[in-house]
Amino acid sequence: MADKEIISNSNNIRNGFLDLLKTVAAVLIIFHHYQQSIDVKFGFVNFWGDTFYFGRLVELFFMISGFLMFNYISKIESGLSFKKFFLKRYLRLVPIVLISTIFDFFVFVINGSMLLERPFDIIFETVSVALGFHGIISSNVSVANNPMWYVSALIWCYIVFFFSIYLSSRLRNSFRFKHLLFPVIFIFVGLIIIFCECDLPFTNEYIGRGYVAFFGGVILGVSISNISLSNKWMLPLFSSIFFISIIPAFIFPELSYWSETALYIIIFCFTPLILISQSEPVIKLFDKPLLGTLAKISFHAYCFHIPIKRVIINYMRYDGFKTFIFSNGLIVMIGYLVIVYIFSSLTYQFIEKPLVKWLKEKGC
Repeated sequence: MADKEIISNSNNIRNGFLDLLKTVAAVLIIFHHYQQSIDVKFGFVNFWGDTFYFGRLVELFFMISGFLMFNYISKIESGLSFKKFFLKRYLRLVPIVLISTIFDFFVFVINGSMLLERPFDIIFETVSVALGFHGIISSNVSVANNPMWYVSALIWCYIVFFFSIYLSSRLRNSFRFKHLLFPVIFIFVGLIIIFCECDLPFTNEYIGRGYVAFFGGVILGVSISNISLSNKWMLPLFSSIFFISIIPAFIFPELSYWSETALYIIIFCFTPLILISQSEPVIKLFDKPLLGTLAKISFHAYCFHIPIKRVIINYMRYDGFKTFIFSNGLIVMIGYLVIVYIFSSLTYQFIEKPLVKWLKEKGC
């Protein structure tokens, strides 16, 4: 690749560094939710209740997804149908969400107490989450596999992205940055939703967070496809920006804890990370198929970590088990992560891979 060549993600080759980022983010979020529920503390770093709010890493998932959507702009302009675009994503995301949410529901059934208190609410939540509609209907805290709001909001972002690109492709061809118009609009819409604390269907905090981060990623992808980036300064510059930017994020917790100020994390921390992934030395260094597989398994881990954690919580009713967890906090948490990833590897191998093969045979 020439030094002044435009660097973009316009090919179909997986970016190993982005896959690594998604895996690390998934692990940290799993730790975050584990400590949030188990309430175990460590002396060196805590993933819940410490200076940095690790739940904000969900925005990184949105940004990477939006960034990778650059590949589909030309396809949509060339006539890619909404049905083919949407079904490919929906059918690859929702089956795992469905299975993990049903798993979570049965843990409720075994536990009994919550289901008996509000059976119809739990059943409705389970169905809406399993079908990928929870996060776009309401931002009320759900007890049914709540982290799946991310998938629901992402699905909605895909829908909005398709039609925004479809409309922008109708603009005059001389407008070089025409594909930035609607992403910029939806970022402002997301910010308005967040700042006004809206809580309506299709207009709530989840959707606001999704719009800002997802379309921020789209803008990043479109921008670097129109701008020449030199490898000589790209890696050292953006690496320096990232490491300098995370210092305030850890010193001032409000930068990551509250949605109104979390835009700092997206702009100054996540943006340089994604730009680093486009540097030629980084692309070559992380060009490992294993990282792509690990990222796919990590999505399963994200989907299943809540029901598996809930099983552990149910056993904490026994004093001996509870004492063991708190006496060996870090070891148990790592063991929990290993169990989640073993389970997720099996679901990837025996559910997603056959599903992907079937979808390809059907032309999706």
